[in-house]
Amino acid sequence: MIKKLIWVEIILLCLTSLQSQEKFRRLPPYPEPIKEWRLPRLESAVLTNGLTIGVISRKNSPFLSLQLMLNFGEGSSPENLPGLATVTARLMSQGTALFSRTDVEDKIESIGGEFEIHVSFDRTLFSLKFLEPFLDEALSLLSQIILQPSFPSTELDAVRRALFYEIVDRRKEADILAEHQLLRWLFKGHPYERGLFNEDSLRLISRRDVQAFYTRYYRPENAVLIIGGDISLGLASRKISHYFNIWKGEKSAQPEHPILSPITERNLGFIDLPRSKEATIAIGNILSNRFASDLFPLLVINQIFGGSPHSRLFMNLRETRQLTYMAFSKIEVFQGGWLFLIKVKLPPAFLSATLKEIDREMNRLVREKIPTAEIEQAKSFLLESFPLDLEPIEVMTRRAAEVLAFKLVDDHWNRWPENILTLEANRIIEVAQKLFSVPMSVVVVGDSRLITNFFEEYDQIKVYDYKGKHLYTMSKGEEK
Repeated sequence: MIKKLIWVEIILLCLTSLQSQEKFRRLPPYPEPIKEWRLPRLESAVLTNGLTIGVISRKNSPFLSLQLMLNFGEGSSPENLPGLATVTARLMSQGTALFSRTDVEDKIESIGGEFEIHVSFDRTLFSLKFLEPFLDEALSLLSQIILQPSFPSTELDAVRRALFYEIVDRRKEADILAEHQLLRWLFKGHPYERGLFNEDSLRLISRRDVQAFYTRYYRPENAVLIIGGDISLGLASRKISHYFNIWKGEKSAQPEHPILSPITERNLGFIDLPRSKEATIAIGNILSNRFASDLFPLLVINQIFGGSPHSRLFMNLRETRQLTYMAFSKIEVFQGGWLFLIKVKLPPAFLSATLKEIDREMNRLVREKIPTAEIEQAKSFLLESFPLDLEPIEVMTRRAAEVLAFKLVDDHWNRWPENILTLEANRIIEVAQKLFSVPMSVVVVGDSRLITNFFEEYDQIKVYDYKGKHLYTMSKGEEK
């Protein structure tokens, strides 16, 4: 009898412990007081040719990071030549007036460098990280790439071919397929739609097209050049002026970024990906210009809703209900507007239940008051994780370049902690209700044979191929 009682007590202790752990996972503790911290100092100036330059300080760093951010991207490609901005940027590093592609690669390696080119919807970025003693060599090389590209015809074929295979390979990624189809709806009729180009347009791009695009857009007044590391603004200004003084500006070359508008009705789409063992969901909409002053409340709301593994979306769908593998949300900022995006991966059998739970979580933020402890937990997470996010010097420098490009140094960068700390609960709740009252469109990617119950539950589902072509519309499982 005594042995039985001992075993009962042990079992009760284990159950109590497990329940306590589960409660802790669902309800993180109230945050401790946040330590005071400051972002690294960001200084800037404008050269006589219109080039904005900046320095973001990090003492005793063995590396320097150069980030040249240009105020245009695929949204500036001609309507009949989507992909031209990307091809142009990539071709620029394949040969200059003085160096061949191999020479460029050797020089990057000789300074301990890492070089990247990234073209988005409204930004083009040239990134060079290198050992601190080689600032002159890095600036000399970057100036050659930017000011004296030769656009060799032999390399144009190689760039198009490499980009072709990148696009084809991306079709195997369900999350990319889902996000791109969602963006096709949200960017329809907007220049950003050209950033969703497929391989068909690449063969139409000629060397003459590349040269014309370069001549029109690669101007110093369209650019921000920032150096991150142990360097002063005075030294950076002198060095950059020396290597970029022949870059001449032309005021008429400023690109325009039309304002994005949210879509007013909920779309539901599907892309078949045979033999896929997972289903992937992308949900979102454009945030209207009513959110222009709401960046910091939105960051807090996103953290509460789905910004991290501590957020409601992940804790409900992954931890409590075990419906998904991952579930997150994010806010992306463009010149033409902002995007709210949810991405989920899950077993196909749980698709319908997951969509209902996502809708329920969004409705909760509209109808229910957010607990003060949860708001403070979200603010604490944002404040404590931001310095960690900036730890890689190239990430810190890139974020600073974005701030300079958006002209947000004083309001955004220098007051970042204060802007989060001083947010009041009523303001956060007001913006949450505004965000989740708009319809959110949904794209599902998966094997159609594994999610038949999904087709039977919704009135209308638009079916697309991997290139975004509308194939047909289904209603309660019937093809129209």
